[in-house]
Amino acid sequence: WKTRTLDQIVVSTGGGIVMDAENQVFIKKNGYAVWLDAGAETILKRLQADGSTADFRPALTSAGVLAETRDMLEVRRPLYERTAHLRIETDTLTPWMIVTLIERSLF
Repeated sequence: WKTRTLDQIVVSTGGGIVMDAENQVFIKKNGYAVWLDAGAETILKRLQADGSTADFRPALTSAGVLAETRDMLEVRRPLYERTAHLRIETDTLTPWMIVTLIERSLF
C-alpha cells in the first residue's frame, strides 16, 4: 500500500475492496472509511449515466444486471458495515450534500 507513507489524503477504492478481510482491517485501522451507500437501482442509474463505465458493465448471468447488483449488495453490505466508520445513504443526495455530511462528521 503506497498510502501507508501519506498523510491527510482521500483514497477512493472500488466497492470490492471489502471482500478481502485483510483490506477491511487495514482500512479500519489506518483511516476514516466513509461508506457511500446506495440502492441497486441508484447504482445502475449512475453507472449508465457514466460514459466511461456504461458499456463495460454488462450482465454476467442470465439474471440481469439489476439482480446481479442486488446480489452483490447483499454480500457486501455486512462487510461495508463492519469496515466503515460512517455510512451515508446517497440515493437522494447531491455530491455537495454528501461532502457536507462528511465534513460535519470530521469536525
